[in-house]
Amino acid sequence: MTDTSVQGSADDERGTETDTGTGTHGRVDDDGRWLRIAAGVGALALAVSAAVALTNGLIPGFSATADEPIDRAEAWVQANVPNDRRILAEEAVAERLIDDGHPPAGVVSVDASDPADAAIPADAWQDWDYIVATDALLSLSEANAAVDAALTHSRVLAAFGTENGRVEVRRTERDGIADATVRAERATDARGRAGEQLAMNRRLDVSGAAEADLSAGRVDDRILLALGQKLATDSLTVADFPVIAGEEQGIRRQVLVTVVNGRYLTDDRELRNDTVAWFTDLPGPVAPENVAPAGEGVLITYAAEAPSDLLPTPDPSPTR
Repeated sequence: MTDTSVQGSADDERGTETDTGTGTHGRVDDDGRWLRIAAGVGALALAVSAAVALTNGLIPGFSATADEPIDRAEAWVQANVPNDRRILAEEAVAERLIDDGHPPAGVVSVDASDPADAAIPADAWQDWDYIVATDALLSLSEANAAVDAALTHSRVLAAFGTENGRVEVRRTERDGIADATVRAERATDARGRAGEQLAMNRRLDVSGAAEADLSAGRVDDRILLALGQKLATDSLTVADFPVIAGEEQGIRRQVLVTVVNGRYLTDDRELRNDTVAWFTDLPGPVAPENVAPAGEGVLITYAAEAPSDLLPTPDPSPTR
């Protein structure tokens, strides 16, 4: 191995039902209790971008013009992986990542022809943050315990191509994949319950597909909190939660807002600019990565790396 190293105020006229996480349901007052809880956790608001399906990348810095899966995977890494993260890749891909600008100290290269790579300690994977999993890297896993463990204890963030030639960008789970899976299931449940409550707010207008994303827990926590806070004072139309290229099976971290208080953002430049400024000014863990006019409205995009536990999650202990 070469180490080159939500608050969404419930409708003013009615309350909504929420799962308290203890197996019972309680009435939510007009101020939206769960929204206040979220706000207290630093859940200010956030909005993630939406707008167009990203085949050529609406995210700043994301360029996926090439057809090759490895080119699109590299572009995803360049746009979404911070420079202080360590990335595991087979030698040829590692060189390309460095050429793309990732610091050499943050790229861990493995080479099938290097006998030293087979002797890497099995627990070395816990020092790696991301993996660019190509066919060549997968072929090394049988002879390399560290690579095998890294692949086992990681989850797919983005995938490009199908079958032979498929490239996955994976994030390692240092506590182990079993614990990570349980946390992910609980987080999905929390997002689904919060999304259902948000969809019931009469100030929010969403399409059937967008509502399905909300209730299924596919919308990023930060978007739920941002929209919830904005709905406390304004009515909104959300056109979509667009899928980012490669993340078709992942969480929607973009949202496209097209109408505010009954006025189309394309028809009111001042309102559009005010909307951009409102989302841009969101602080802390719910601050978006990018906010800009796009398509029919304002597109809000959140970073691929997200803070955890922004939403209340159900108590995992059995009820008595």
